[in-house]
Amino acid sequence: MIEFLERLEIVQKQSDLSAALKALAGDLGFDHFCYIDCYGSDIRGLSNYPKDWQDVYLTRELVVLDPVVKSAQAIRKPFNWDQNTVPLPMSQRQVAFMEEAAEGGIAAGVTIPIPAGYRHNVMLTLASPFGAAGKLGDRELSFLRDAANCLHGHVRGRLRHLLHGPDYRLTPSECRVLIWVRHGFPANEIASILDLKYDSVQFHLRSIRRKLGAMNIQHAVGIATSHGLI
Repeated sequence: MIEFLERLEIVQKQSDLSAALKALAGDLGFDHFCYIDCYGSDIRGLSNYPKDWQDVYLTRELVVLDPVVKSAQAIRKPFNWDQNTVPLPMSQRQVAFMEEAAEGGIAAGVTIPIPAGYRHNVMLTLASPFGAAGKLGDRELSFLRDAANCLHGHVRGRLRHLLHGPDYRLTPSECRVLIWVRHGFPANEIASILDLKYDSVQFHLRSIRRKLGAMNIQHAVGIATSHGLI
């Protein structure tokens, strides 16, 4: 734990963070790591999972199906898993997902959900291509939970720019509209200030909510602000 914390303290670039996580995984008997931070449809993270599987996972947006992610969101405590067993019952599609993941090199592992707030799902997973990977005991899970929380603290504080994430950004017009929303102006006044039609402002607001996976525009302001989009 101390060695991992020391590594985090000196992280300056993405390769440093990857090396620290790879060493943590190796110390506990795993080959791969995956740290993900999901807020609405904004999914960011860092992983050394096999590239082919990463490409499939991201292209097909399999996070919405992933039973490991679903279990982490539901039980909020560390758990071991393998190709055939996760804390929640699996649908046929999820069973097929786990089989495909195993074929892609991710057959067993341990996942640590990290507290981050409503609709904000953060987790660290260590994984192995072997279904017979040893399960961690309570002491190791407690250690890993502390390590995961420390990791999230560093990422949230100074390392977020090192994560991979979606390439989209709000358009300049969307940013301008959202900034005025943040200042408390309603849509009709924003239209007047920016010399836009009211319908155009409403179009931008709908687009912003969709992009950020927000429940309402104030939620979108919070997401955009915390992620440095405005």
